[in-house]
Amino acid sequence: MIVSHADGDHAGGVAGLEAQHRVAHYLGPQAALPGAGGEPCTVGRQWRRDGVAFRLLWPPDDARGLSDNDRSCVLEVTAGDHRLLLTGDLGKMARAPACWAELAAPVSLLLAGHHGSATSSGLGAGGRRLTPRHVVFSVARHNPSRPPGSSRWSGASGAPAACQWSTGLDGAVTFRLGGDELPIPEAARPGVRPGVDCGHLALESP
Repeated sequence: MIVSHADGDHAGGVAGLEAQHRVAHYLGPQAALPGAGGEPCTVGRQWRRDGVAFRLLWPPDDARGLSDNDRSCVLEVTAGDHRLLLTGDLGKMARAPACWAELAAPVSLLLAGHHGSATSSGLGAGGRRLTPRHVVFSVARHNPSRPPGSSRWSGASGAPAACQWSTGLDGAVTFRLGGDELPIPEAARPGVRPGVDCGHLALESP
């Protein structure tokens, strides 16, 4: 289990998951982990499981002095030709992770930092360079307004527009990575509001 940082909206479900599952190993900040905890996220750590590659891109060893948000674990997951980027609540920082410059475009799926808030990094210009095909904003069901940071993915900056999903409107969104093509995701509330800026992409209600 990887916990990005200790904020309640990221770490609050750890005890419940631990009660229902046998967790062999934890990665994350000590304050977010149960009992004796596990190991901190460290940039450069990587492993493979069932043909899927995982790589930690942040935080660095010298992360002291950064806020809890800016010490968020950032994880890249590669399944076949598809790549997923999870950025926790990373905010706008003067020093960006150098390893982001090594990431090749495009990224199949990006979970927007800090729920898509205007103060999140969104990986800044570097994130737009990655031209994600899909961006997901993780927000509560009763907070369905379009996140203030969503305009950065609209294509107005000259980068290709990303298909945008909000869990506040679409519900849980399920992507299946690793095949030849990236299929249309499954939304828990299909037909309520298909993804924004999806071009020809459409969802049909079952």
